[in-house]
Amino acid sequence: MASVAVETATQAVVPAPTVTLLPTLEPEPVAATELQPALEPLAQVNGVVTQTGGLIKGLAIDPPFVYLTNGPGLSILDASDPAHPRQVGQITLADTTFEDVAVAGGLAYLVGPSGLWIVDISDAAVPRLVSHSRLPANGKAVAIQDTLAYVAANGIYTNPPGQNGLFIVDVAIPASPVLVGSLVVDEDTYAVDVQDKLALLVAGGVHFVDVSDPAAPKSVGFYRPEFGMVQAVAVTGDKAYVNAFNDFSVFDITDPGAPARLGSLPVNGSDIAVADDLAFVAAGGVTVVDVSDPTAPTGIGWYWAPVTSLELSPADNLAYIVVGQSGLDVVDISNPRRQTLAGSWEIVPGGPSWDDPSITKPAGVPGRINAVTLANGHLFAVEADHGLWAFDLSDPASPQPISFKEMPGGFRQLTVLDNFLIYVAKGGLWMVDASNPAVQRLESSCCPLSAVWLDVQDHLGYLATSENGLHVFDFADPAHPVEIGVFPSDAYQIEVAARGSVAYVAEAPKSDPENRLNHLGGGLRIIDVSDPAKPQELSFVDTPGWIEDMAIVGDKIYLAEGGPGAVRVFDVSDPATPVEVQVFDADVWAMHVIIVDGDQATVPIGGNLYTFDLPAPGTAPGLSVLGQAGPGATVGDLVYVPADDQGLMVLRLPPPSEQ
Repeated sequence: MASVAVETATQAVVPAPTVTLLPTLEPEPVAATELQPALEPLAQVNGVVTQTGGLIKGLAIDPPFVYLTNGPGLSILDASDPAHPRQVGQITLADTTFEDVAVAGGLAYLVGPSGLWIVDISDAAVPRLVSHSRLPANGKAVAIQDTLAYVAANGIYTNPPGQNGLFIVDVAIPASPVLVGSLVVDEDTYAVDVQDKLALLVAGGVHFVDVSDPAAPKSVGFYRPEFGMVQAVAVTGDKAYVNAFNDFSVFDITDPGAPARLGSLPVNGSDIAVADDLAFVAAGGVTVVDVSDPTAPTGIGWYWAPVTSLELSPADNLAYIVVGQSGLDVVDISNPRRQTLAGSWEIVPGGPSWDDPSITKPAGVPGRINAVTLANGHLFAVEADHGLWAFDLSDPASPQPISFKEMPGGFRQLTVLDNFLIYVAKGGLWMVDASNPAVQRLESSCCPLSAVWLDVQDHLGYLATSENGLHVFDFADPAHPVEIGVFPSDAYQIEVAARGSVAYVAEAPKSDPENRLNHLGGGLRIIDVSDPAKPQELSFVDTPGWIEDMAIVGDKIYLAEGGPGAVRVFDVSDPATPVEVQVFDADVWAMHVIIVDGDQATVPIGGNLYTFDLPAPGTAPGLSVLGQAGPGATVGDLVYVPADDQGLMVLRLPPPSEQ
C-alpha cells in the first residue's frame, strides 16, 4: 500500500461538540442506599428464582482466566487448556444486561444500566459481590487505571434522563466507590480507553481527554471521521488506533491537543486490540493489521467468525474473541497471517448448516433467548432467532440444558402439537420431532410464506402472515401439514388466536409495518372458520394503537396495545358485535399478554413483567413488578421467561394475596 501523508491538525481535528462538567462534581461517598452488598441480589428481588445464559457483551482476560458479562451476570472461564475452556465460576447480579467488564487486582468491574458493580474474583470459583453504585447514566464501557474506573455512559434511557459522557470513579476502597469527576458531551458514548493522563472517549468522534486531574477532566482534542461514527479505540504509547465506518486509522498523540492522523486502512470494526506492531480488529471476523509503519497500515491476516469483541494475550500467542455474542473462541495468533482455532466455548464457527439433521450442540450456557414452550415434560427455548435448546426440568427451579438444534433465522413463534415443535420463521414452518428431547430431529418444512404467527386448534392450524393473509392448514399428520383454506388480507398480520369456530387476527397497516410510530392504527379482525376451507369475516375492531399480543379467557379477549399503550379487554360472547368492557392505560408500549391460568394474566410493560388477577369489568388490576421479560411458560407457580439479552429466567409468582 502506498504511504499515507500525515494530516495536519486542521485536517484531522474538527471543533469538538459542546463539552461541560457535571454540576455535582464534589467528591462524595456513594449513599448507603446506593450500595447493595448482598451476595446475589437477583435471588432476593423481582421474584427471580434462577437465571441462565444471556448475551455476552463484555470480555476481559487475566490469564488463565477469561471473564464474560453473560446477560445479567459474570461468567468466569479457566482457559489454562486453550483447547478446552471451561466455566469455573458464575454470579448473577442484576435484572439487566451488563455492557462491559474490566479486571484488575483481583476485582472485576462491570457496567450497565444499573451503574457500576465491583466483584471480588480472587476465588474464581466463588465470585463475590463487593459493591454496587448507581451512576447518573447507563454504563456502556469501562477501563481501569490504578485506583480509578473510567466509565463511558449514556443518559438517554435513564429515568429521569441523564447525561452522556465520561464518569471517573475512585475505587481505592472497593466497598465504597466515590464519583470524583465527569465530563459531559452532546452525543451518545460507546467506548473508552485510558493510558497515563489521557483518556479516549468515543462519542460520535473521539474526545482526547486530559485526566491528570480526575476531578476536572477536560477535552483537549477531538477527531470526527468524514463518514459515520467512531466505533472503537485503543491507545498504546504515543499512538491511538481508531475505528470508524470502513476506516481504521492510526494517530500520533504526542500532542493530545492536536492528534495527527498518520495512515488508514478501509476496515469496519467494532473492537480493537493492539500488541507490538500488530492491531487486531473485530471486523466481521478478526482482521490483523501490520502497523509497524503507522503511515501505511496493512492487512496481513484474517480469521472468520461473527466477532463482536476481542482481547489479546500476547505472551501466550492467543486471542480471545466473543463470537456471535453467545460464545468464545480461543485463537492461536503465533502466525498472524494464518490464525487458527485453538479452542472454543459454546460456539464452533463454520459448523454445519441448520438443515443438517445430525447437528447437535454441546450442553452449555445459551445466549439471547427469544421464546420458550413446554413439551413432553421438557422446556424448549429459542436462542438468538436461530436455534432450539431443550432443558431438563427434573428440578423445575433449575433447568439444565441437554441439547441444541440449529434452525433458520427470522424466528417468529414456537408452538407444540403432539410430539412436534412447530417453528415459525419468515420462510414458513419447520416441524421438529421432540419425542426425544435429547436428540431433536427436523422432520419436515413447508409453506414458504411470510409467516408471523401460528395457532393450532384440534389439528387445524391458522397461520397469520405479513403479506399473504390468513392461511388454514390441516395438521392431522403434524409432520406434513396440508393447506386447506385462505382468507386474503392486505394488512400486516401480527398474531392469530382461534377459539371454536372463530379466529381472531391482530392486524396493522401494511404500508409500513416496521415503522410503528408513524402507523399506530391497527385492529382486531374476527373471522368465522366454521368452514376452514372458506373463512368469512364476522367483524372488525379498530383500535387506536398497534396490537402487540392478545389472549383469550372465556368470552373475554385481552389486547396488549402499543402507542398510546394499554391493555384493552373486549367481550366477544357475540363475535359479530364485540364490546369493549375495560381499558388498563399504560404510559409505555404494552408488549405481551400471557395467561398463567384461568384467573391470572401476566403483561410485560415497559421492560417490566406485571402479573395481575383477571379483574371484573371496570375494576383496575393490582400490579406487581417481577422482572424484565417476554412471553413465558409456567409449571405450578414457576414462570419460565425468555428474557432476550438476559437469557432464561425462572420467576416464582407470589401468592394472590401478595400481588
